[in-house]
Amino acid sequence: MPYVTSVERMALKRGRQEGRQEALCEGLRGGIEIALRVKFGAADKRLWKEIQSLKQVSQLQEVMQLIEKSATAEELRKLIRG
Repeated sequence: MPYVTSVERMALKRGRQEGRQEALCEGLRGGIEIALRVKFGAADKRLWKEIQSLKQVSQLQEVMQLIEKSATAEELRKLIRG
């Protein structure tokens, strides 16, 4: 087994964490896409583009909660923008 320096170990650990974070974000985006279709019908392309630009798990989780509270896609867009 090759020797791995502490710096390499930290880099590997960070890479794994980032990979898990990205996988979680992708899963949330998939759920959001389905929720948008179910609640509002055809996806609003501008709204979907805004949602895809979100990179933090917490932001995407908030969008999921806002979908439940929103009556329309436009209302959701306003809530996302703050």
